[in-house]
Amino acid sequence: MIGGVIQDTFQEVRIPRVNTKVPDSNKMIMQMKRYPEARAAFQTALNEELQGVACPTLVQLDAALFQVAAQMFGKGPTSRSQRPWETQVVGVALKNVWSARKQLQEAQSITDSKGGVFILWKRWAAFHRMRKALRSRCNKERRIWWDTKLRTAEDALAQQDTRGFYGVVKALAPKQRRVTEQFRKEDGSLMDPMEEISAQAAYWRPIFDKPTLQDQGWELREDFHVSEEEIRLALSRLRQHKAAAPGQAPFVAWNYASDLAVQVTMRHIQDHWKAGPLHPDEGLTRSRLCFLPKPGGPPRRPCDCRPIGLQHASSKLLSLVLKQRLQPYAEQVAHLFPQFAYASGRGTVEAVALVAEHCRRVRDAVQSQKMGIHERHAGAVREPMKGGVQWSLDLSKAFDSVTR
Repeated sequence: MIGGVIQDTFQEVRIPRVNTKVPDSNKMIMQMKRYPEARAAFQTALNEELQGVACPTLVQLDAALFQVAAQMFGKGPTSRSQRPWETQVVGVALKNVWSARKQLQEAQSITDSKGGVFILWKRWAAFHRMRKALRSRCNKERRIWWDTKLRTAEDALAQQDTRGFYGVVKALAPKQRRVTEQFRKEDGSLMDPMEEISAQAAYWRPIFDKPTLQDQGWELREDFHVSEEEIRLALSRLRQHKAAAPGQAPFVAWNYASDLAVQVTMRHIQDHWKAGPLHPDEGLTRSRLCFLPKPGGPPRRPCDCRPIGLQHASSKLLSLVLKQRLQPYAEQVAHLFPQFAYASGRGTVEAVALVAEHCRRVRDAVQSQKMGIHERHAGAVREPMKGGVQWSLDLSKAFDSVTR
């Protein structure tokens, strides 16, 4: 069973969030990869978190991993970084400029005497001196800001932190115009938040709300046995940077808790995948739908967004275990057909080469029907039809059309 939770992105109807720390996957990956003491401290904290649980389930293990990762590698609510002109020194210089400007305006009313003209000139000179000092201080603070960003980028590159390096480059890159992502009605007018949610639900519900196979009392004929090596291999294939659903542990936490994860997964398979009726845990069979805008412009309709499903790390692990068992049989069937997607040893290059080879054979067949004088005297006969046909199949939205 696959379930979807459609969420909005508007403050007016958004569920209030608690200002608690969440795990920073990038920070956790870099520290766990570089420092052995960080890995040891993570294992110790995880054991303390599960101290009162004798046989933790997959959901309990995920909750413990989330808490430990948030405590050790957490990040709070994101805040805007300080701009070069927002420092305290620049603030004092700006205050001096406004003070000198006020004094200059006051001196403009006392220009009827020689002393008044001298005071006016003196305050005018002070005002321009303060402006020059402010411009010099802003330029200096801007250079300091750029040097700090460049050093941060160099340190990230030296530590092979590609995400940190890309973040600095993105901050220094020319700013792009921010386009508001808001749906429009058929007449071109903007939708309000509730109308957008209704439009999303009306468009995606027929696609993802199709009935799956009805529960017919499925049973396993025999126990499903899995070795520790299979589970460890599946754990190693969990991509560390893959996004997890909100409130769930990042995948990197499962990678570095492999020993405990293997034990809990083995116990789960032994308890739920044994001979007899199947009773899957509904908490592990659901995914959370998130909608990302497609490239090519701001989304104006629900079809301009593409959905991704954020899965539970443990359900992804169980799926990989099953995939490893089924993949050899699926590949044997796939190699009987000209399928090049999702098949090992085949890719775009092979697909293009097959099309090019077919075009070459067709051209050779057509060329062979050209009759010259020598061919006619030799008794060659032109066939009534010779050539080839190519069919192209449009697979856009193919997954949405499959009954699940």
